Amino acid sequence: MIKTVLTKVLTVVCLVGLVTSTVATVTLASPQVTLIPVTDGNPPASGYGYAGVTDNSVNAVPFICSGLMTVSNQQFLTYYGQHQTDPSYTFNGTIWVARRTVGSNTWEVFRTTFTPNDINDGHDVVSFGIDGEGYMHISWGMHNDVLNYALSTTPVTGTNSIAFGPNLGPMTGGEVTNTYPQFLTMPNGDLLFFCRRGGPGGGSGGGDSYLNRYVLSSHTWTNVNMTNGVFQPFIKGYWSASDNYNAYPNMPCLDAAGNLFLTWTWRETPAYQSNHDFLYAQSPDGGVTWQHSNGSAYKLPICKLNEAGANSVAQRILVIPQNYSLINQAGMCLDGNNRTVIATWWAPGTPTSNFQRQYMVVFPDSNGVWQTRQISNRTIDPPGIMQQDATVRDLGRPVVVADKDNRIIVLYRDNSGSNGLTIVHSLPYAVDPLRTNWTAVVLTTDNLGSYEPVIDLARWQIDNVMDILYQPNTGHGYVSPSNNASPIGVLEWDAGAYFNYVPTLQMMFTNGNQDVALSWQSQTGWGYQVQSSTNLPAWDVLTTLNGNEGTLQYTHTNAATVPARFWRLQTKEGGF
Repeated sequence: MIKTVLTKVLTVVCLVGLVTSTVATVTLASPQVTLIPVTDGNPPASGYGYAGVTDNSVNAVPFICSGLMTVSNQQFLTYYGQHQTDPSYTFNGTIWVARRTVGSNTWEVFRTTFTPNDINDGHDVVSFGIDGEGYMHISWGMHNDVLNYALSTTPVTGTNSIAFGPNLGPMTGGEVTNTYPQFLTMPNGDLLFFCRRGGPGGGSGGGDSYLNRYVLSSHTWTNVNMTNGVFQPFIKGYWSASDNYNAYPNMPCLDAAGNLFLTWTWRETPAYQSNHDFLYAQSPDGGVTWQHSNGSAYKLPICKLNEAGANSVAQRILVIPQNYSLINQAGMCLDGNNRTVIATWWAPGTPTSNFQRQYMVVFPDSNGVWQTRQISNRTIDPPGIMQQDATVRDLGRPVVVADKDNRIIVLYRDNSGSNGLTIVHSLPYAVDPLRTNWTAVVLTTDNLGSYEPVIDLARWQIDNVMDILYQPNTGHGYVSPSNNASPIGVLEWDAGAYFNYVPTLQMMFTNGNQDVALSWQSQTGWGYQVQSSTNLPAWDVLTTLNGNEGTLQYTHTNAATVPARFWRLQTKEGGF
């Protein structure tokens, strides 16, 4: 049974015969979305990003982790820029940094001369972190290449122009063959830096995971797990030519106390169908030591088998065999109970030869037992055909967050509809702790190509406003213009306003003033009751309807048979 959540009551009081016209038009209830294009006043030269990658977007893939970030009241975005029309523009394909004050539609755009090794390789993303003194650290453009890393010359917060020193290369001297740079900011202002170091062949199916820390007090980088002066991975997958695999982390998470949480899948070969299982580790000290979920210590490096000895084998929290179409590097967050939540996709019907891929959520219940929930019903995949690498971009990897009422909210782009963005959310935990009730809302309908969402996690944690890097990218019927440039901006969804929306009840008399027509704007996943009273203390339910993101209507016939009548609208998240 679905219980009442955030019940809202809107009462319209009127004397029959005195209301003779319609109330003012209601504002659309949802989704409450605003697009804020990146522009500094010259859109062709500031508001476009490179959009020519066909396997996945080089500006918008979730494993960037930190490509859009709010610090204090300023938001920062890094991307590979491209002039809208000028193919010879000096800064085409270089890293641009955009900055705005939160709430403003005006950006400042600063251009660098830094270029990726191959802008048409979707792995060559740009990622950044901002330390506790306001300096921006960026790493970019690598797919099993020597580290690219640079530091801003002054703090980027405030009103300073943003500029960078030279490409410094290795942070500590031990970074070679790097892929997937990610930054996390610790509560004390230090930075953590994750990357994969590939073994022979590149790393997909044979690589190690490394973790560095930037110590603010000394302004130096160190390898967190260095032993006797030797750089060490904290997860190791390449042991020999006959024993190699790699870990693909989902988005690492820090809680308010600085505890670090990580889940990942193992991959055996470069083919994504060799992804399997979910593994778990947590660290209380920024990755120096690692623990199982029960607090017992790992022996480093963490590995798949027992290559490093007792207590080094990764804790498997969910068994998903190879050839289940499991995607790597999906979304992860901490919910309101500080429990890990994973959003990803695989084909749960594989045991019965149904290979249709679905979006899935994985989380531990209150007893620590890991649960799975299917949150989509995709039918576009041929059920009897296992999908291979060529179709992996049909589904964008999802992003997941928890809001202040402990709903789980998943954002993704997939090809089963318009190829725009979809939000799927649970009810608040207090009402549905088992996460069995899910609602899907279409956020946008533009064809985004092979785009995948990147969000501003810091902004979300401040006020439950989801800011999303928004840029169409070549693929799935979207073809970028001849200059490989498409508009780039921030799509803003005010989730707090969405879940707290109170509809306006519209009224008008019809049928010679004998009937009353009532209407209101609805939201998917909500139930609506129209109630009537002749004395205010006692109310009768006239109708119960489910929301559909459109206008709902009800006509109260013969409403003028009493001297006075009152109406009100009651709503329930999850329905009545």
